[in-house]
Order: sequence, then structure tokens, then C-alpha cells
Amino acid sequence: NHYAKRLKTRLTNLVKSQYVERELKTGRKRKEFAMKERGMLTDVIIDKLAYYFQKNLREKINHDVEDMRNCILSSFFHCSSSDEKPQHHLCPTGDNSWCFYQKAIAANLPPPSHTTMKVQFNLEPRYFEEVHNIYKDLTTDEMMQRCVKGRTQNPNESLHQRIWSYCSKALFRTKRQADFAVSHAVADYNSGYVRSCLDIPLGYGRSKVTQKHLEYMDKNMQKIRARKRKKRKRGQDTSYEPGGH
Repeated sequence: NHYAKRLKTRLTNLVKSQYVERELKTGRKRKEFAMKERGMLTDVIIDKLAYYFQKNLREKINHDVEDMRNCILSSFFHCSSSDEKPQHHLCPTGDNSWCFYQKAIAANLPPPSHTTMKVQFNLEPRYFEEVHNIYKDLTTDEMMQRCVKGRTQNPNESLHQRIWSYCSKALFRTKRQADFAVSHAVADYNSGYVRSCLDIPLGYGRSKVTQKHLEYMDKNMQKIRARKRKKRKRGQDTSYEPGGH
């Protein structure tokens, strides 16, 4: 999910960096986003591309690097196709293909018009190349090698979230406060919320409501860990296949 967000961020930044001047009826000129017009890279299209990126990554976990790359690029070329320039060479073939173009070819039928597509964008050649370069940067051999195992590409994100809950990054904090937040976050993760709570060591009492809430948080954390362990175990078991038994 974090890796798919990189695509969304880079596409959004690209759109924001491209301006064109429009002359109004009053004679004044106004700057507008060049790639946000209808049928181009709107916010909805960018969200869809990021979703397809994430979906294709998950589908090709534990597959070949080239297979994962082609699967990711297939959504980009598919969504940027038109009747004049169909680009479905990376889409899966056969009757069961999600690609309407390849599905029609497999059934020996003329492909429907691309105007019926739910997600489609048309860009000028120079903009198309810039978007294509973003995809190529995110699908290099090095990056795909890190993704094929299905591990997170931002292992510090969970720790950062815990630290920020004690020490907001939106406000100025002293080094002492930051050090305390880091120590508290690590203690919560390793020892649990009940044992790491400082009210009793500092001489304060602990109400039943607080105790119950801390126990609930510990139990919830253990459930999440157990779910992740079970998921990893299923992924390592070659005899397991969803819907295969």
C-alpha cells in the first residue's frame, strides 16, 4: 500500500507542475492545470491507477520480477489506450481476461470502442512519456525484487505512527520530548500497554476504566500480530491455495 502511494504522490505532483494559460472573456489570463482536463489525469483517474498498481502488486507476490512488472504496466497502457492507438499487448489474453480488448479477440469478435471504458485518459505525447517514466522508475529490477516477497517497503511507518501519537510532528518538540516519545513507543510495542504505562511507577493510581482500556489495547495488538503470523504461514505453505480444496 505504501508503494502504491508513491505512484499517487508522483502523479499528483506531476499534474500540479504542469500549467497552461487560459484567456478569459474579460481578457485576463488565468493559469490552469494542463493535465486535469476532462479525459486526462484527474484526481479520480490517479486514485484508480494507484488502486490498480496496488492490486497488481498483490496479485504477483512470489512471482517472477518481469511478470510483476508487466502486470503493473498493463494497467497503465490499458487505461491510456484509444481506438486510434490500442495498447493491450501486456494485458492477459484469453476468454477470462479482464481486458475487454483481449477478451473480444479471443472470442473472434470486433473489440468494442475504448470510449466505453470506465477508466481512460488521453495525454499529449510529452505528458504520456513523463507518466510512463514514473512507472518505469517504480518498476525497476531493484524495486520489483523488493516487492515480489510481499514485504512492506516502508518498515518504519508503524513505528513512526506510534511515536507521532505521543509526539505530534506538526508541533515543535524538544529533543527530550522526542526521546521520551521514542522510548514510550518502543516499550508499548515490546512490553504491551499495561506493563509500559507509567502511572503506577510514578506513584499515581490506575482506575479500573484505564486498566480495562489498556488490556483491550494489548489484546487487540495481539490479534493483529496473530493474524499476520497466520497470513505469513499460509503464504509459505505451498500446499495451501485459496479455493483450491
